[in-house]
Amino acid sequence: MEETYLIRYGVWRQVGRFASDSPDLERGQTVVVRSHRGTELGEVLIRLMGDRQESPSLTDLPVTPRILRAAIAEDLERAHQLELERPRRFDRCQRVLVDRNEPLQILDVELLFDDRRTVLHYLGPQEFDATELLATLRSTCDIEPLLEFVGSDEPEDSESLANDQGEGCGHCSSGGGCHGSGGSCAPGSPTSHGGCSTCGIKQLLAGR
Repeated sequence: MEETYLIRYGVWRQVGRFASDSPDLERGQTVVVRSHRGTELGEVLIRLMGDRQESPSLTDLPVTPRILRAAIAEDLERAHQLELERPRRFDRCQRVLVDRNEPLQILDVELLFDDRRTVLHYLGPQEFDATELLATLRSTCDIEPLLEFVGSDEPEDSESLANDQGEGCGHCSSGGGCHGSGGSCAPGSPTSHGGCSTCGIKQLLAGR
């Protein structure tokens, strides 16, 4: 029987639903997952049971494919080596953006288990033509880049200020974000990294 778990993954602590053939994974256990970004480590939060698997509070969590296996020593060592490489990878990617005078600011990078796959978390415009930038990153840095929007570098509007004052989860930065009354970011919104997922989990755990 296929099980579904909530898994926390990535430096921005994203949360998603992952399928697994194992019913025995425990909270806090490190696992290797195939997320929407690639192969990486994750942390088991809970196993969803019964109708909670389809709880409305979870409908906007990203549905990602599978838990591949419980992490073994080789996986942890590989993750450690990738972590050591992060500062150098960050500097190389940042240098490309500066040389190209791109309107982006890299906040962080993540190196996934997939060969050369690198996630760049950036501050700047959400929608722009990144074709040439991605090509330059591939050729200059020898990586397979994936851009993940974190937020805009524009001044805060009244809606984002409302979130800071407690009207919502405080993490959503899109116009259609969570506003504290059970709403949540639109599915697939790239600005919903930690906000509405967190809201959904709090609601779920409160009902346990």
